[in-house]
Amino acid sequence: MKIGKAFGTYRKKLPHLFVYIDPWAVLIFLGGLSIVLFAATTVNPKKEHKLTLVAGNKTGESYIFSKALEKVVEEHHPEIKIDVKETGGTSKNIEMLEQGQAQLATAQADVPAGSSARIVSVLYQDAFQLVVRPKSNIS
Repeated sequence: MKIGKAFGTYRKKLPHLFVYIDPWAVLIFLGGLSIVLFAATTVNPKKEHKLTLVAGNKTGESYIFSKALEKVVEEHHPEIKIDVKETGGTSKNIEMLEQGQAQLATAQADVPAGSSARIVSVLYQDAFQLVVRPKSNIS
């Protein structure tokens, strides 16, 4: 049986515009639409991105700042999950970044970065002070 005859009884019930549409064109269109919808929902679903941020000691400023950053990013971009990890400080952070154990790391400017490290943002200005004991002969 030809496809035109199979759809013949249904075509009589359709509005006038649809009577002139070739049944093969309809099948091709619906087949193509099915492929596109399948691809859109399974091949490229909304992907969750997981990042590890190494940030020093839990009582330090960079760790506290990193936890706040984690919260803000996840509120505004739920597809991005940041896992803040406590470390021994900048040197350990750079080491973990270089070894691929973390995607982000906080670091003080006075510690040399590894060859693959890139600055994303300056988080805050860091002030260092040189202090002496009152009884020293340095004024």
